[in-house]
Amino acid sequence: MTVTPPVANSTGTFTVNGTAAAVFNPSALGAGTHTVQYTLTWDNNRCSQSSTIQVIVRPTPTSDFTVGPGGCVLDPVTVTYTGGTTGAVYTWDFGADKIGNYNGPGPHQVLWTNAGTKTITLTVTKDGCTSTVTTKTVTVNPILAAPVVTCADQRIDGVTFGWDPVANASGYNIKVDIVGGANVFTGTVTGTTYDVPGLSEGTQVVITVTAISSNGCPNTTGTVTCKATACPNAKITFPNKVITQCLTPTLPLIPLPYTIANNLPNEVPTVAWSSSNPLTNSAINNAVNPATFNPQIAKEGNHTLVLTYQQKDCIWKDSILVVLKPTPVASFTSDNKICVSDQLLVTYTGTSTTGRVLTWDTDGAVKTDITATTFNFKWATAGSYTVGLEITLNGCKSDPFTKNITVEDLNVGPVISCQESLDKIVFTWNSVPCASEYEVFINGVSKGKQTGLTYTASGLVEGEMVELQIKSTSTCECPIPTVMTTCTAKACPSVVLKLTPAQTSICLTATVTKIKVEVSVTGNTPDGKGTWSGTGVDQNGNFDPVVAGVGVHELTYSYTDSNCSYSEKTTITVTALPQIIWEAVQPECYDDVSGSFIYQIAGGTPPYTTRMDGTSVTTSPVNGVTSGSHTFVVTDVNGCSATQTFEIKIPAQPSFDIKGPGIININKEATHTLDLTGMAAYINVIDSVVWMQNGKRICSGTIVTCGSVTNISKLGPNEYTVTIYYDNGCFVTDVFPYVVTDLYITTFPEIINPGSGSGNNTFHITTSDPSLFVKKMRIYDRWGNLVFIAENFSASDPVSWNGRFGSDVKGGGTHVVPGVYVYIFEMESDSESSIVETGDVTVIR
Repeated sequence: MTVTPPVANSTGTFTVNGTAAAVFNPSALGAGTHTVQYTLTWDNNRCSQSSTIQVIVRPTPTSDFTVGPGGCVLDPVTVTYTGGTTGAVYTWDFGADKIGNYNGPGPHQVLWTNAGTKTITLTVTKDGCTSTVTTKTVTVNPILAAPVVTCADQRIDGVTFGWDPVANASGYNIKVDIVGGANVFTGTVTGTTYDVPGLSEGTQVVITVTAISSNGCPNTTGTVTCKATACPNAKITFPNKVITQCLTPTLPLIPLPYTIANNLPNEVPTVAWSSSNPLTNSAINNAVNPATFNPQIAKEGNHTLVLTYQQKDCIWKDSILVVLKPTPVASFTSDNKICVSDQLLVTYTGTSTTGRVLTWDTDGAVKTDITATTFNFKWATAGSYTVGLEITLNGCKSDPFTKNITVEDLNVGPVISCQESLDKIVFTWNSVPCASEYEVFINGVSKGKQTGLTYTASGLVEGEMVELQIKSTSTCECPIPTVMTTCTAKACPSVVLKLTPAQTSICLTATVTKIKVEVSVTGNTPDGKGTWSGTGVDQNGNFDPVVAGVGVHELTYSYTDSNCSYSEKTTITVTALPQIIWEAVQPECYDDVSGSFIYQIAGGTPPYTTRMDGTSVTTSPVNGVTSGSHTFVVTDVNGCSATQTFEIKIPAQPSFDIKGPGIININKEATHTLDLTGMAAYINVIDSVVWMQNGKRICSGTIVTCGSVTNISKLGPNEYTVTIYYDNGCFVTDVFPYVVTDLYITTFPEIINPGSGSGNNTFHITTSDPSLFVKKMRIYDRWGNLVFIAENFSASDPVSWNGRFGSDVKGGGTHVVPGVYVYIFEMESDSESSIVETGDVTVIR
């Protein structure tokens, strides 16, 4: 409901058919014409005004219909509308394959192209109201296919007819006749074959098969003529009449292909291979195509295979010969490993048939024949070798027989080293390949066998000599030489160690450097060696505080000289830095001048000293922190410091614009809208908007409810002041001045009656703007033809069109046909450089 102009402090009420109501419910009111009235009261109910509107509620039509029973696809189905709505639009859908078009309520006699279940829908529309969709189905049956009859069998003494089953057929009426002779059979059958036996060669028989319909569609018929035939002179050929193979264990199945010519066309044959020899026959597989012959089953010898090929009563035969020769077997025995200084004895164990030929692969060895079946092989160098043998017998070659031989190299004895000290000697030696244990002799006396690689001779005096001899037990083919050595006991040197770290305490900063620990060693021999141990120290005496971590760390330098051990220790303390837990509180609004810094100190060793930008601070938070970058430093009692930099940023000042006309005609509504482009960063945190007009609040709410205002303002200068509150307390304001004044009015006639003398006989512009100038005035008929043009005149002294067209557009010319004509004015004024006005004028007579 719109009230123009708006009435302040007014209230309104609705009635429907004279009864107070808050909603209009067509379902409850029902079909018919209903009166809705709105009454507005104001001035404490002393004034009122009403307005009425008529609402028509129309009934919704129904779309019920009936469908007759289905039948053959050739017969129509009756469809009749039963919904009871008359004078309506009936929209039927019978499917894409319907035959013809069907409109109105029916009844309709509907035909379809294809058989099947058909879906029918109907929608009824009347007076702008549309029914629900009614859907029904009906099944129409297909036409029976004609029987396709063939000669299933044509033999010397008879024929057999066959045909494909026909869908929806309950049986078949058949009639069988000798061509040019008597009837063989007439009657009904349920199967799909019929056999005619006992014919003489060359007799022709014709059959007519009629499919009996079971679905209401017509019967269908098919026919064919068949002839009893004689056997042709067929010829069987083979790729090889004789197949010769060496019978190896891996000899695959032998395929038995063939070709046959001049046999019965289009007749499936019965094909079988066979042999009179039971063993040969068992090797034949007729279950595959082509058939195969298994040589592993047949064994050695000559095998005759007979092919029998039969079509109907016609039989043809031919044979081939398969010769399977024995294949020799190669094999020999020998040791798997020998020493490079020995020979390998090889004994032949393969096929012993006379006439065999042996071919050896010695892999670089020198072969010496000892007997017909024994041989010696000798290699010059150690390594891994492969000896191979093949045998040829009667043209058949054996599979290769190979054996890997390892020729081991001569062994070397262990290397003995001594660790000589004051009262003992520690003998050590390296592990020797192939050695399972070592027998130790000290000064010629056996100390037993052992698997370990060290032996200690103790209880010695300075300068005492000890002889060690080692005999190794070999698990390989080559023996291991015996080795010996002599060593002498000696005294420990007087070694003194001194450790001097560069510093003994350090703070664990991010840039902390390593601490060098200097080592002084005196009284040592040139053989002395030292090593470092402890957390964070490397073998060069460099201590890394980062690796070690916070704490007191003990470093040990161990020194060994002449098998004597020495050590010295020192400590370095790594102190943790204090930690700053902080937060920079940023200014919220663009006119705030400072923020604050909140901090808390953890770690390190109190008491702490805290400074910001070089100035001492003692409490948290630190308020009044100005815009820019700042540095906060904390130092603990150990002199370990931590630094935190942060920045205080004053938010940028947001802005917005008030868009709308700056000059408004008096008594005209004008809309002014907020442009929030400059507040894009704050669009989701705007709290409220307040509009003030000439100091009076006219809208207060959200950006949705007060994003624009529409008002009729007083004559003269006016001003909008808009304040946007955002981010819980920040605000920004903009002012928009505008003027309400009397604007110039320009009009154009809508109808002219040339020659009527009524004063409305010409078309021209009328304006109150003395500066308005017409640069071009054009008038067109409804087909786009130019009928009048005038240029460059003042709108205060306008050129008029008299409803004519021709060479004399002002005074003469021919009257135009009454009707509608389009005008276009291109103009300018003191306030606007380009003004275009268009419209239409009706010419009457």
